[in-house]
Amino acid sequence: MMREEKRSTLVIILIVVIVVLILALLYILVVAPKVNGFVIEKQVDAQRQVIAAMIQSLNQNGFVQISDDQGNTITLVPAQQPTE
Repeated sequence: MMREEKRSTLVIILIVVIVVLILALLYILVVAPKVNGFVIEKQVDAQRQVIAAMIQSLNQNGFVQISDDQGNTITLVPAQQPTE
């Protein structure tokens, strides 16, 4: 009787371990790449939007100022193409 209880407990523990390993493998192979792909896609989209806004501001104002949180500022102006 005691031996049968130990065996059934061992079987339950092994099943739980197998299920956890399958879920971990599923996350590593399916879920994580999908999430990373989505994040990268959104980052690229945001980058495109920022560059488009900078170009639009440059065309409207003739310059773009970029500042960081420490008060450093960079002013971007269109390059003058040398004439030959």
